[in-house]
Amino acid sequence: MKEADYVPGFDWLRIIGSIIIVLAHNGLLLPLLYSHFSIYRLISFVVPAFFITSGALCARGFSKERVFRQVVRYGSIYLAISLCLILFVQFKSGHFHLSAVLAGLLKCLVCRHYLSVQLWFIPALLYPMILNAFLTSKSRKAVIAATAIILVVKESIGDENLLPVLERFLSSLPERWRVVSALGIIRTGWHILVGLLYTTIGFDIATWKVRPVHLLPAVIPLTAFDLGVHYTGISCILLSILFYWLLERLPGKKMYPYHMEITYFAGTMYFLHFIERYFIIRFITWHTPAIILLTIAINLFLALAISRIARIGIKKEKTDYPA
Repeated sequence: MKEADYVPGFDWLRIIGSIIIVLAHNGLLLPLLYSHFSIYRLISFVVPAFFITSGALCARGFSKERVFRQVVRYGSIYLAISLCLILFVQFKSGHFHLSAVLAGLLKCLVCRHYLSVQLWFIPALLYPMILNAFLTSKSRKAVIAATAIILVVKESIGDENLLPVLERFLSSLPERWRVVSALGIIRTGWHILVGLLYTTIGFDIATWKVRPVHLLPAVIPLTAFDLGVHYTGISCILLSILFYWLLERLPGKKMYPYHMEITYFAGTMYFLHFIERYFIIRFITWHTPAIILLTIAINLFLALAISRIARIGIKKEKTDYPA
């Protein structure tokens, strides 16, 4: 990446987002948010902002080949980690069944990672990236409108009202067709729709004639309605777009020399923290804050080591093949 194309806000999101995820998945953040559900609703735009940022980064210098390279790269990491987790559980139980391994991988491919739910966002990001490689700007806007309407209707009705309807529908089907529960359908559908909506917004947002700042007059009353009257999810969509608009304008150009280290740090935190936590709590009887600090230290070390190797490789390539 050239320095002129560098956006510091994206690195701020990588750093802060990865630490927030580790705090949440280690049980420090979620109990606090669930006890203040209005705050949880208010900041729920952070995850959608990740999808928007990922889509926007793919759209810069867009080509199908670039998108497919990203999909293959992250998809390979996702499947490798999933396979390791599945094999670990199989060998720990003392029973290895190839059919169970294949069934586990299939669940991982449909956003229902049954060993680590924290990985749901990977397929929810990769499938929309593949779809957007073939869409035009006009068709992307249609996808955004359709998925936004579906999500708003779903949030307005509420899961507690959807569950009985889906359960009655599933009970009317032949037993061999009931491969998933009603709750599984709702959660998987939500994951796929969230990934599709916000990733597509990221791909298309640069073509919008209306700037995100123009949404400000609508955000305040709609957010107040969602928090105080009835949650519809509209405020989350608008706040996610505004948050991305803010990220593009955050200062921090001096972070550019450390962009590679930040990227690897966020990557190792996202992909590995739940595996690290599992082994840490098995062998070390520390309190949760100490485990979190150790997790951050491990991934910081990994990021520095990987980036060092990558920089050596880049220098060698430039030496061997001068421009």
